[in-house]
Amino acid sequence: MTVLNKEKINNPTNYPYLLEDMVVVLMRCMSSPPKLKSDHVSFLKKVEQELSSNLVSIPEHIGSKCEMTAGDRITEAVRFLINLKLAVKSGMSSKSMSLVISELGHKWLNSSTAKKLELIHVGLRGAKEKASFAFINAFKFALSPIPLIIENSDFIPDQFLVDAFSAIEAEDGYDFDDFINFHAKQNNPLLKIAEEKSRRCITIGFDHRIRSDQELEFIWAEYLKSFMITRLFALGALSFGSTDNGQLAFSLNQPALFLFEQTDEFKYSDANNDKVVIVQPDFEVIFLAPSPAIESKFNPFAQRIGSGLGVLFKITKQSILHAASIEMTAEDVLEVINSSSLQPAPDNVRTEITNWFGQCRYFEARETYLVKCPDLSTARRILEVAGREVTPISDTVFELKDIRRKITFLKLLKENGIFLH
Repeated sequence: MTVLNKEKINNPTNYPYLLEDMVVVLMRCMSSPPKLKSDHVSFLKKVEQELSSNLVSIPEHIGSKCEMTAGDRITEAVRFLINLKLAVKSGMSSKSMSLVISELGHKWLNSSTAKKLELIHVGLRGAKEKASFAFINAFKFALSPIPLIIENSDFIPDQFLVDAFSAIEAEDGYDFDDFINFHAKQNNPLLKIAEEKSRRCITIGFDHRIRSDQELEFIWAEYLKSFMITRLFALGALSFGSTDNGQLAFSLNQPALFLFEQTDEFKYSDANNDKVVIVQPDFEVIFLAPSPAIESKFNPFAQRIGSGLGVLFKITKQSILHAASIEMTAEDVLEVINSSSLQPAPDNVRTEITNWFGQCRYFEARETYLVKCPDLSTARRILEVAGREVTPISDTVFELKDIRRKITFLKLLKENGIFLH
C-alpha cells in the first residue's frame, strides 16, 4: 500500500442506501405484503415501480462506477431482509408467495440507524464462511456481491476483498481510481492464482471460461468497485468525497473495522444530519441542499413529487394515514420535521398532522377455527374426546384454542369416530 498516496477527502458523503432500501421494502411489507415472483426475491413490475419511486437516488458520480438498476437494489434489499429474518415468505404454495414483515422486522424498524446497521453487519460477518458455495443460490448473502468461482482452487472472494483494505486506516482518504488500478494490476489475487494455467477458468454467475490477464484485471477491478459501492458504501462503512483536483476519493468508516473483524465493537456516526429543509404552509417540503439521509426520513410520511433540489415532497392526508398504518405517530413525524428543518413546522401543518393522526383507530384480528356441531350429543362427544383443545362459544360451537393444532385435533376426533363433514 506504500505506492498509494493518501489524499485529503473533501465533502465526504456517508449514506447507507441499502439500509434505506430495506426500510422502504419492509414498510411496504407492513402496510400491504407484496407478492413475490417465482424466483422469490423480486416483485411484480407494478410493485417494483411503486417501490422504485421511493428509493433515494445515489449521486451520479458514484452510481456511474457500478451499474445498478432500481430493480437490482430492490432485489438486494429483499435478499437481505429474508436472510436476516426481518421478513418472511408467506403463502399456501410456492406460486402465491408474499413477503411479510416478521416480529424481528418490527423491532428493527423501530430501532436507531446505528442499531439497524449493526444487525446487518453482524449478519454479514456470520455469512462469510458460507460464501464460496453460494454461486447458484438466489438468496446469496455474503460480503462479495458477485458470484466468483475459480476452477481447481479454494479461492474465497471474501478474504481477498478484506485483504485489499487491510493496510488502510479508518478516515484516511485515497483516490478511488488509483486504488482500483493498483489492486487490478499490482495486487490482483486472480493474476497470482492464474500463474498456474489450470486455474484460469473462472466462473462469474454461469459464465465459465478461460480468461486472459487483461480480463482478470478487468474482473477484479469491477469486483472491487461493486464491493466498495454495493457493500461498504451501501452499509455506511465507506464515505465518498473528492480530492483537491476533483477526482473521486474514499475513506473507510468505523463500521468497516467491525465488518473486517478488526474490532468486535460496532460504531456508527451519522454525519449527514444538517438542517437543509423548509416545510411550507402549503405542506410542500423544500430541500435547499442534497441530503439522501434526510430524504429517507420523509419517505414514510410524505408523498415524493421531485428529486435533487427544490420541492421533493408534499405532506398529504393519505401520506399521513400511510405513516399511521406502519405505527408512526404525530410526534414521530413532527420530530423528523423539526430536526431537519431550518424552522419549526408551520402551525397549520402541525395542527393538521395531529388531527389526521387523531382520526386513526386500530383493531386486532386473528385467524381462528370454529367447530359447529349438529346437535348437543355430538358436542358432548367432542368435549369428552378433546375438551382441552377447544373453548365453548355456545352449546354446539367451539373454538380451537391453538389453530396450529388443527391437524392434531382432527386426527384425534377421527380416531374416536368423529368425522369432519
